[in-house]
Amino acid sequence: MRYPLETKQLTKRFKDGDDTIEVLNAVDFQLEQGSFTAVVGPSGSGKSTFLSIVGALLSADEGQLIVDGKDISTMKDQQLSDVRLKSMGFIFQSANLIPYLTVKDQLQLVATLNKQTKKQSLEKIKAMLDDVGLSHRINHYPHQLSGGEKQRVAIARAFINDPAVILADEPTANLDEERSKEIVALIKQEVKANNKAAIMVTHDESLLTYCDHVYEMDHGHLKQR
Repeated sequence: MRYPLETKQLTKRFKDGDDTIEVLNAVDFQLEQGSFTAVVGPSGSGKSTFLSIVGALLSADEGQLIVDGKDISTMKDQQLSDVRLKSMGFIFQSANLIPYLTVKDQLQLVATLNKQTKKQSLEKIKAMLDDVGLSHRINHYPHQLSGGEKQRVAIARAFINDPAVILADEPTANLDEERSKEIVALIKQEVKANNKAAIMVTHDESLLTYCDHVYEMDHGHLKQR
């Protein structure tokens, strides 16, 4: 069976003075097509390190990372950049929107980086904003949006290049309970509608009901609940 994302014996160590800390210990993991998976664990357990490595933002010391059927473990920086652009969508704690770009242009920038023309991408941008309930904000700037609306833009931006994998790092950390549930429900909706695969790192146990699978990071090991 081919998975959108798979790790084999993924290991990561950090130096702490004279000591070496094994943050990830030979992690084997498969992310299923069409699934929404959560990774939980206490602060410092390694869950964000895991997400950074599977997102090709940080390299592992040992093991394999297979994305969309390709082993990217030994790829060079430019190749990894292409993988992130074409095969992955990222949603972070902060929406990280560019202050001087409108909602439409935030998404257009990502589409342009992926060599889509404005004509090709405009219809998709409009459809994506309609999906996340922001059609009426298409020409607004970030300072005109609420926190929840900014995260909706971030979700649309993550999906705009039709990536195989969506990675969300504490996407509701800056939102209240009601908005948090709205945002996670929206991520799930888009994952299912587009048959994508997503991993969400979260500390909020109340959001786990939206997920198909829950894994816990514990002393470098990733275990399914």
